[in-house]
Amino acid sequence: MRGTGWSLRDMILAYVSTPDVTPSWLLPKSFFKLTINDTLGFMQRKSTHIDNWAKKFSYYTNPGSRGFVFWQHDMSIVPSLQLMLRMGLEADFPLLRPLADFTIKCVEDRTSDQSGWPSQWSTPYNTGNLDANSADWAALWNSYKPGKIVTGDSYQQGDLYYLSYTHACLVLAIDNGYTHLTPIEQRFRRWMEQTGGSRTTKWSLGL
Repeated sequence: MRGTGWSLRDMILAYVSTPDVTPSWLLPKSFFKLTINDTLGFMQRKSTHIDNWAKKFSYYTNPGSRGFVFWQHDMSIVPSLQLMLRMGLEADFPLLRPLADFTIKCVEDRTSDQSGWPSQWSTPYNTGNLDANSADWAALWNSYKPGKIVTGDSYQQGDLYYLSYTHACLVLAIDNGYTHLTPIEQRFRRWMEQTGGSRTTKWSLGL
């Protein structure tokens, strides 16, 4: 997953920095556009997987042997797509908006307290082999159930780096017009300001 997200990010940066006319010893802008379109097409095919779990959980790729790796999804896939929106590339890449909508839904479902997955555990590091054939988010959570349940207006006590990735996804998406996510981001911000955390956490909050 990281390989896809980071490769997409690098291609985006190459695309926007390449002039319309290049010398013969540089790859043309059209090369990067083709590569990005191929990557987005690959992601779209993954997101419509025949097993249907991708549609249920807006998780674009196979959960695999380690289960759902939500922190990698929030660290690489969602930010790369949101970056493209922020750069105004929607007209150049028709698949961008549908994929951005699809993947941010996974973040929303894990943070909104509306899907059946508790927001306090929005970014577990490694879920293990969850049942991807679960009927919905509530059933997926029931197949996970970590030993110590966090309740109330707090989040899982773990490495705040992973929560920072999710928080950054919310910030980027809100800036791109997904304003319905604002209350979720504000709750993240209040909690993370209170708990302190790493330099990465503080940077993500602008502290």
